[in-house]
Amino acid sequence: MFKPFNRNQNYLLPPCVSDLIPKGDLVFFIAEAAGMINLKPMYDRYDTLGQNAYHPAMLLSVLFYSYAKGIFSSRKIAEKLSYDVRFMYLAGMQTPDFRKDNIDLLKGYFVEIVRMCQKAGMVTLESISIDGTKMQASASHKKTKTRDALTEQLEAIQQEIDRLLKAAEETDKAEDQLHPPDDEQTVLTAQVKDLEELRQRLKDAKAQLDEGPRQKQINLTDPDCRVFKGVGPGYNSQAAVDCEHQIIVGARVVQDVNDVHQLLPMIEETEANTKSNGHPKQVIADAGYASAAAYKELEKNTHIDAYVPTREQVYHQRHPVSPFHKSRFKFDSDRLTCSCPLGHPMRIIRRGTNKSGEPYINFIGTECSSCSSRPQCTKADYRNIIMYLAEPLVQRMKRKIKTDAGRQAMRIRRQTVEPVFGILKEHLGFRRFRLRGLAKVNGEFALLCTAFNLRKLHVFLQDRPLAGVLAQIRAMPVRLTALLGDFLSFFLFRVFQYRAN
Repeated sequence: MFKPFNRNQNYLLPPCVSDLIPKGDLVFFIAEAAGMINLKPMYDRYDTLGQNAYHPAMLLSVLFYSYAKGIFSSRKIAEKLSYDVRFMYLAGMQTPDFRKDNIDLLKGYFVEIVRMCQKAGMVTLESISIDGTKMQASASHKKTKTRDALTEQLEAIQQEIDRLLKAAEETDKAEDQLHPPDDEQTVLTAQVKDLEELRQRLKDAKAQLDEGPRQKQINLTDPDCRVFKGVGPGYNSQAAVDCEHQIIVGARVVQDVNDVHQLLPMIEETEANTKSNGHPKQVIADAGYASAAAYKELEKNTHIDAYVPTREQVYHQRHPVSPFHKSRFKFDSDRLTCSCPLGHPMRIIRRGTNKSGEPYINFIGTECSSCSSRPQCTKADYRNIIMYLAEPLVQRMKRKIKTDAGRQAMRIRRQTVEPVFGILKEHLGFRRFRLRGLAKVNGEFALLCTAFNLRKLHVFLQDRPLAGVLAQIRAMPVRLTALLGDFLSFFLFRVFQYRAN
């Protein structure tokens, strides 16, 4: 009835580990890709003295595969190396005590994989979508302190240190000089040392708060992270995704609580990662990236066809627009004049610049006191309105978003970059960074995006060897040149033959 089995069966010729893994598995592809990247930066960090180190290609392949499978903990990776066949294959049956060293080099390896995808035809840069998401830091919300809380804690620690020092002094006086110090004295000294180290950490945190007046609180576990609504201590992760095959072509982590200053840096990073100055052709982002400064720069870059709606425009898609809304006022940026929706002129009462350095003009109504529509326009005696000199740029973008191409671009954004974050956070389960500090967090996010791109590239190649595909692509220009040469030779031969006749 049942097939017999024996768990203690001895094999004369034990099978190779790779024979236990299905053909075309992701693990083979990642092993090949890790062997093709430039490892010289990692080699340079190893010393020839001492015991031989684990090979960087092996460690990188294990990291890539574990993140591609949603395994982010170093402890869990170490466990997998001892019993999971795929991890055993990647590590060559070695079981290193896994640590995420050389994390700063992972950004460069992310760029290498992006260019592999580009050579394979997965990155066209015809259109990219940019978006950001908040991810938790490796820190507790309870460790977040305000400036006043730090001051109070510093005072309390100083009082405790003074108390312990006084107790130690009294113990010294009570001791007989012929007897060595007892254990109590040793404990007091250790407590004072721990408190002094904590006091220094608090002083450093308070100094960091004083350097940045806009920062109102700091986390003692990870001082680089920021507090986000609904997330707690975390970071703002940015990604630029090529719309053709959803390859992440730009990735960075910032401390900003919003995305308003990240559009241009992400475009520049995309161009640098793909060596494509003058690309991408179409850039799509949501209203969180909208700003007058961004619109100005996009106007200068004529090769970019940008679609970035304003926050006001997105709000009005869900709420009705009042007849006396700011958008109904007619502003002439050349003549610096403004009139209300009823045609009444307004006068300038102030000029200035906002925190971002954008110049504006403050207008006030001139005929509000006698206007019958004033109750619908404003609750004040006069309508007060601020117009930015970049308002024509904003209006042009609004009109552009309302076109068929603009609506199509917004649909494309929702279908490209948002699913990528959904896969990273829901499917792979990456919602919290494991490392601390902005530099290490950037490296970990680059590792995550590298693993995501490798998964995409593996599916795209359909079990074809990566090295063979890239070699074939590199050989194409040579073959084209040969074909053109043959055609030119044949053409010249026919010309000479015609003239001879």
